[in-house]
Amino acid sequence: MKALDEAVLAQNAAGFSALLAHDAIVNTPRNTSHHRADILRFFAAGTINYARFDRHIELAELREANMVVFMGTEILEPIGTSLNAGSVVRRRFTDVWRKDADGAWRLTIRQATIVATD
Repeated sequence: MKALDEAVLAQNAAGFSALLAHDAIVNTPRNTSHHRADILRFFAAGTINYARFDRHIELAELREANMVVFMGTEILEPIGTSLNAGSVVRRRFTDVWRKDADGAWRLTIRQATIVATD
């Protein structure tokens, strides 16, 4: 999870892509659902771009031998063409990470909801 956050902050497209499962699906803070190809397109367009990204995990639970669920709060500062650029945004999130056949953990399901914007 930390590697994904670092890839986003560094705008590292290869690192970001490598950490998304081939069948990843995301319910975004814009209240829309998208598959991996859309998310990668948003990343390339600068829509996923933050000056700061702090994640506070409240729950981390192994659901199966190859699946972990994380829930908590994110505080971020979007920049560029990101939604709410120039503000401090607080979101609730749920992430599901899966250990794939190659042994790598990848984000497979994500949901994020904006709860406050300053």
